[in-house]
Amino acid sequence: MAPPLARRSGRLRRAARKYTDDAFQAVGLSPDNSGSEHLAAEELQNAHASDEDFVMGEDNEQAAAEEEDDFDDETGSVVGLTFDKTEQAERKLLAKLDRDMTHSRGLLKPAEHTAKNTQLKLTFGTGAEDLLPAIYARDRWAYGRDSTFPSAESFQGAQRTSPYGVGGLFCYPSFKMEFESTEAWDWYYDSSIGGCLLRNQQIRALEENVGREYFPKDGDKRHTVLVGPPGKQKEFHLGLHEFFDFGVVWEPPNPKAGKSGRSKNPDARSHGSLGDNAKDAHAMPEMERFREGWILNFGSKIQCAAWAPNCSGTTQYLAVVVPLPESQKAAECDINLTGAPAFTPSPPYPAAIQIWAFEAKQSEEVFPRPLDMSIEPRLRLVLCTRFGDVKRLCWCPMPRKPRSSHIEGKESINLGLLAGIWGDGSVKSFGCEYRKKFTDHAMGPVFQAKPPSTLCTCLTWLSPGDLAVGCANGFIAVWSLPASCGKSESNPVPYIYTPIHTAYILNVVSAYPNHPYLLASSSIDGQMKLCSLVDPLVDIAEAIRTRMGTLNLSYSPFFQAFVTTDEADFVRLQPVRRFFSTISVLRSTSSVTAIAPCSPCHPTILAPQPKKQTFPANLVLT
Repeated sequence: MAPPLARRSGRLRRAARKYTDDAFQAVGLSPDNSGSEHLAAEELQNAHASDEDFVMGEDNEQAAAEEEDDFDDETGSVVGLTFDKTEQAERKLLAKLDRDMTHSRGLLKPAEHTAKNTQLKLTFGTGAEDLLPAIYARDRWAYGRDSTFPSAESFQGAQRTSPYGVGGLFCYPSFKMEFESTEAWDWYYDSSIGGCLLRNQQIRALEENVGREYFPKDGDKRHTVLVGPPGKQKEFHLGLHEFFDFGVVWEPPNPKAGKSGRSKNPDARSHGSLGDNAKDAHAMPEMERFREGWILNFGSKIQCAAWAPNCSGTTQYLAVVVPLPESQKAAECDINLTGAPAFTPSPPYPAAIQIWAFEAKQSEEVFPRPLDMSIEPRLRLVLCTRFGDVKRLCWCPMPRKPRSSHIEGKESINLGLLAGIWGDGSVKSFGCEYRKKFTDHAMGPVFQAKPPSTLCTCLTWLSPGDLAVGCANGFIAVWSLPASCGKSESNPVPYIYTPIHTAYILNVVSAYPNHPYLLASSSIDGQMKLCSLVDPLVDIAEAIRTRMGTLNLSYSPFFQAFVTTDEADFVRLQPVRRFFSTISVLRSTSSVTAIAPCSPCHPTILAPQPKKQTFPANLVLT
């Protein structure tokens, strides 16, 4: 019988670790180095010989030795060195841990720790500047009367008790507010910087017939509006730029006016027939007024609107943009687009920015001041441009103390800086100042810039002189208006231009005033990121990705969180401290089409829907 074949071992051979305390021997300078090499060669030759001859006893001993070596490697024990018992215990504990187990980022989950103190610290932070705004909002606005819209009583209480007044926050010190409202605007009023930028504006007055070319041609078409309590609606017909006080519909019926209902005379249902009713309504006592407000007809869909800040008087200004219909655009510019509209500059279509003035009552005792319904809205200024459609508008929100050129009653009134995104892919900023003897103007920009090989899509203000702009290629650019003054190049270079997203950026918002250097942005691929301008490539956090991108993004200074929406019809919060997590605060019955910008004066948000409904919600009570 033939002898059995010798079995070759299938174990992976590894060189045994060797430790020494001799530094010379470790680098190969030991005097017996040659002898050691000779012994190592003999041992290696013997090892090969033992592999060829299979012996059961030797194989078991060798396997046991290798298992002991593996155990020593895992536990971290080292021959020749002595460790403390504490360190050895820690190494054994780490060796027993499951390496496939998911670990947290070092923060506890608020849902698993129900203590209020723990939840506040995990959501807002541990510092006093982080907790005080949320605690103040809870103590001031957590009343039943403020469950939807803020009440006048809560506004009055905030005005009396808050050291900074309405809109002031504990995380925004008074010296910062004073600096931003005075010294931060010095460049704008300086003749060498701001004066130079204002002189670059190309301003000329337009005739009335020329200015009408920038508005939608409505003709004799009138818009029908049904307003009134359930079962008692009334019909009104409004032409272009006509308006009426819808509060007269809820007024108690006048005995001399006859029967209520729809008038048989079509002329009596027009805007001109509201004069007598409006006069009767204004003559009534204030307690009999149930609703107050204006309805205006702009002739077409409103693209964007923005209230002008820093208007301390009784007059408030609203900027509105209404794009022209496609038929009117084709008559103005017969240019065929060859690329995708989102990534291709549009032809120089005419566009107009309308600035309307609304008056409040001159009463210092009543706060907040109600509308003065005896004074009708007035179209104060029209900015006519030929750079394509106006896609975004944003007034500079930083506080500004009134100076000599901003005082009411003079020949000109300075409204501040108004920036926007135009269809040609550029960002432009205007110094809005109107003269009372003119109504229509065509103005060139104070500042104009466009990134290379892409288009601007959205913008936000960082300071009175800095603009952050999102681009179609996923980059974010930051420009300085004062730095662009006096330079020869027509297209200023941004001092920050960095990739944040890999797709089209839909919206970008600054965490002003708490953290003005933090930018939250959303892209069309459903990704939302928070980055710091200190180091935007390193200091970046990502939120939970959604299936669709959202345009709805705003910052709430009360909660130090960004308010946004998702495809599941939820309004959610993304706290700055926990941007990777989500807090759902409102569930709507259908998709949310927009989010009203969060106010620094109250914690209420507005979420409109396509079903002609708007959901108000107080975030303190949700």
